[in-house]
Amino acid sequence: MWHYGRAGRTVGPMEWTELVERAQRGEFGPDDLVWQPEFGPEWRRAGSIEGLFPALPNRCATGTGGLTPNHELTRRARRALAGHWAPAVGGTLLVIVLGMAIQALAALTDMAVPPVGTAAALALLPPLTVGLMRFFLLRNRGAAAEVAEVFRGFRSWWPAVVAALLVQLFMMLWALAVFLPVGLAAIAVAGGLRAPARPEGPIARVLALGAVAAVVALIAVALRYTMTFFAIADDPACGPIEAIRRSVRLMRGHKWKYLWFTARFIGWAILASLPCGLGWLWLFPYFWTASAAFYEDLKRPDD
Repeated sequence: MWHYGRAGRTVGPMEWTELVERAQRGEFGPDDLVWQPEFGPEWRRAGSIEGLFPALPNRCATGTGGLTPNHELTRRARRALAGHWAPAVGGTLLVIVLGMAIQALAALTDMAVPPVGTAAALALLPPLTVGLMRFFLLRNRGAAAEVAEVFRGFRSWWPAVVAALLVQLFMMLWALAVFLPVGLAAIAVAGGLRAPARPEGPIARVLALGAVAAVVALIAVALRYTMTFFAIADDPACGPIEAIRRSVRLMRGHKWKYLWFTARFIGWAILASLPCGLGWLWLFPYFWTASAAFYEDLKRPDD
């Protein structure tokens, strides 16, 4: 007989099948605690119990380690969306509207009680993103994907929010590490330019090249984390640190390929912007379904 604890209360006893059903309904999540008599006095994290939080369908399927050409991945996305554009557009529109509403309310709240609005947005937007990634993973795998999937990201609320905060923190630290040397060099050069014999042109060009190199390096760093939310959506038991590690591992050696992958959508983005931007409602599902295919293809048997 099983029990689970959430929000300071204990629920149970219940059979294993009922525990699984409650987990699937979202009554408790992977980071809540469960107990049964064989555990003795110890309560264990629900996500560590095998079979309690089944992953998405076909999660065991592995890719080629990133060897599939980008044009084949986009073709798979179009094939996965064929006949299913309505729920894909609906889910995307729902997340866009909710995201805009959350950000607007956050801005208004921050005017009165800063930084409550920003904190609320940080608590709500990452789970919605995970839910959207879950939707497109299911669509890419040919499984049933309903618009309600976007809310199932809240089952992984804690990993999603913490992962988002950690990625922002890592990016700030990387930005500091990348741009600090350029800034110090600029300060040194600015002091040296006071001497009339110092040639300004070559030094300015060197600093400009340094700034460009720093931006390129920062973009390369940002690409390391692009698969973090996909990793959480793919595996509800995945913690934030592990999700970031998986993203870094998957993207190792494939950043340039992903840049070319995103470049394939530039022409579509221009066309989507022409009819008052309404085309983005179709472009976003296409891009994210293709990104889900890119994520799947990066995986190896040990992932």
